[in-house]
Amino acid sequence: MNNPMETVAVFKAPAELAEAVDEAKAAGAEIMDICSPVPLSELEELISRRPSPVRWFTLIGCVTGAAFGLWLQIYSVLSWPIQVGGKPIMSLSAFVIIAFEMTILIGALATFGGFLLTSRLPQFDGGMYHLKCSQDEFALIVRHEVDDYEKLRHLLQTKGAREIEPLEQKKDLS
Repeated sequence: MNNPMETVAVFKAPAELAEAVDEAKAAGAEIMDICSPVPLSELEELISRRPSPVRWFTLIGCVTGAAFGLWLQIYSVLSWPIQVGGKPIMSLSAFVIIAFEMTILIGALATFGGFLLTSRLPQFDGGMYHLKCSQDEFALIVRHEVDDYEKLRHLLQTKGAREIEPLEQKKDLS
């Protein structure tokens, strides 16, 4: 999109919202978000969601934790060698326990950090939320070209939208 803008449309019924999502996608608009007072499983098929990037934070954290756990033990043993009962100084089978624990620790911390980063938390400005969506209304936020605003506005009105507003003008949707 060369000149994108975001628009919010408010609906009274979930059936109207589902029709509007279908039509907006057919018109070339990108569905950004849906605010709803109840879970709507029928909309899951209509909304294409990318896989979460948090899994990559987890993978990198786990590999880093395992490598750090092994390095820490190998460095300690080589720096301060203690020969005990003729056993080898470096016994990798004994190092697995600490490496596993570091994998879990660093992986969990990386997952939590990745979750906070990708969900843009904390949001101090309140984010985009329509207050009536916690009671009885449904909101649809779409991204589209500026030139397509009037066409999309008419399309959403025919599908039952009660309010349609550009998002730049109204950040807090109360």
